[in-house]
Amino acid sequence: MAFSSFPGDDLRLLIVAKARNNAGNKDGFCYIGCDVERHKLMRPVKRTSTSRWFPENDEDLKVGQQYLFNIIKPELEGIPHPHRANDLLVKYNSSCVPADQQQTVLISSSCTTF
Repeated sequence: MAFSSFPGDDLRLLIVAKARNNAGNKDGFCYIGCDVERHKLMRPVKRTSTSRWFPENDEDLKVGQQYLFNIIKPELEGIPHPHRANDLLVKYNSSCVPADQQQTVLISSSCTTF
């Protein structure tokens, strides 16, 4: 396990990267977030079969914004890739900033790399 967390724990991530992922001819995005409390980079995923977030089904997370998630499973085994230990199966809860007050925040270098 990448760090100590449990199903049901809340997780606040500052989204620091968003990448297009269209493997299998299905557009999607992959996100990397910084847990500023633990100073750790991790990837929130919503499915055990893929790390992609799909625009037609999922929230569009913005780089530089903080979001609140609920951890479903802190350790994934179904997605084959080298950063699996940094993936968390999550349920999206909400943006941490009200929509009418959102603005890009400066990203600090307080997170460690994968």
